[in-house]
Amino acid sequence: GRPLIKKEVVAGMKQGSVIVDLRANPAEIGGGNCELTRANEIYTTENGVTIIGYTDLPARMAYQASSMYAQNMVNLLRHISGKDKSPGLLANLYGHLDKGEEGDIVTRSIVCCR
Repeated sequence: GRPLIKKEVVAGMKQGSVIVDLRANPAEIGGGNCELTRANEIYTTENGVTIIGYTDLPARMAYQASSMYAQNMVNLLRHISGKDKSPGLLANLYGHLDKGEEGDIVTRSIVCCR
């Protein structure tokens, strides 16, 4: 098929714009949804538009998604255990069990779970 984004359109884009071409095709010159896509490359045009033409983009996302999930779990465990000078979820929970639903974290947890 023909590209959806012509080189004239790319030339009119602002510096810093990014195009992620999910249809990059190494078998065709300019193959993809953008006429200027280079298969398996990231490059910046003369006017500062970055074009990402990876043909294996889904395979590249697994690492980033896994790293982001791991970092979120670390942050959650720090919050629960009270590291970084905060009382933590467990201290908040145990401190407020006898007071009912007054603790901020306990209250939000109850709202989240109901």
